[in-house]
Amino acid sequence: MIKSRDVNLVNSLAYLLQEVSKKQAKLITSEDIQMLFEKAQRNTNWQVCVLLILQELAKRCPEKMIDHISFLLDRSAWPSHVAVYFITDIMKTLALFQKDVASSIVDAIFLYLKSTQEKQEQLPLFSALDALCFKYPGLLNRQDVEAICPTDPDVVRQKHTLLNIIDGKT
Repeated sequence: MIKSRDVNLVNSLAYLLQEVSKKQAKLITSEDIQMLFEKAQRNTNWQVCVLLILQELAKRCPEKMIDHISFLLDRSAWPSHVAVYFITDIMKTLALFQKDVASSIVDAIFLYLKSTQEKQEQLPLFSALDALCFKYPGLLNRQDVEAICPTDPDVVRQKHTLLNIIDGKT
């Protein structure tokens, strides 16, 4: 994205990039993806916009996104609740695409879960674990999930759902 103070121009370019990521993701290079991650981490004003583009790219060309997984795993770079939602969805998509990264992504998700009691963060994190547990049944163990102690009733229910998935009840 260009360095501009013209909000309309930047919004238009972001919209264009989002459309390209949906319809012609092959045109976006690995260098472009790295630049987008760096932009999202540096500029919180455009973070959601850039994360929407990256989320779409994870679905359309996950093989290009795998090389940049270190950006996703850096928890300190994504402090907002909204960013956690997008980052979690991108991590889940990549883990479902390539089993080799699933273990490190699950570890990162557990670190997120242990560091927050925020419902807005915990719900997408548990949801990602649900999907990964369905795809890779042996990836999660009951003790790790039991060690997470959510306080919100909705998150507690989601934790129990995940435990049922692990136990083969769902």
